[in-house]
Amino acid sequence: MMPPASELVTSLRKTGLIPVFSHLEVDLLVRIVDLAYRCGVKVFEFTHLRDNRGLRLFQYLKEQMEQHHDLILGVGTVLDATMTERYLNVGAQFIASPFMRDDMAAMCNARHVPWMPGCSTLAEILQARELGAQIISVLPGNVLGAEFIAPITKEHKDILLIPSGGLDTTAANLKKWFEANALCVKLGTSLFPRETIAMRDYHRIESNILNTMKTIRQVKSSINTLNQIS
Repeated sequence: MMPPASELVTSLRKTGLIPVFSHLEVDLLVRIVDLAYRCGVKVFEFTHLRDNRGLRLFQYLKEQMEQHHDLILGVGTVLDATMTERYLNVGAQFIASPFMRDDMAAMCNARHVPWMPGCSTLAEILQARELGAQIISVLPGNVLGAEFIAPITKEHKDILLIPSGGLDTTAANLKKWFEANALCVKLGTSLFPRETIAMRDYHRIESNILNTMKTIRQVKSSINTLNQIS
């Protein structure tokens, strides 16, 4: 059963992050997603691999994660409507793209599945909102910075923005994004460093996820406290 968009937003607001990962070794992929879930992650983005291998991997992953009924599993870096449809047919619960395409938006809207396009200007963000996007990725996040989204989220309360691309997990960096009212942050290699994955160091990966979630909770708590005082 497809969760409503409101459930996705609630989960993202609660945890403050979307892990992004993919791997051709299926057992490793399943273990990473399962590990993230057991750390408290309820939304996970599988990265499309640009060919049908990605589709087969995702379908297998979805089957293996069926016991985690509250896990919302979506697909990112989807580039066209054809692949969007294929992923929707095998159960993708959201579709993320690095850019906007009307046909992808229409397909997701027709299926009542959240579509998260990538935008780098205010004009693109407003256009994405007109096309039905409730959640929008801002990329490259490390280039645009939190100062880009702060005035947008202040003026457009209904627009939910997620920075993506090159983000680090230091408290100072995360604080800037959440002070700018980012819905959450999208994290890839900062959670899953290539050398750590290559060494199958699951203990370190678990520590990365747990420490990042702890930092996010502390940052958001401090911001809420300051807001209450002011």
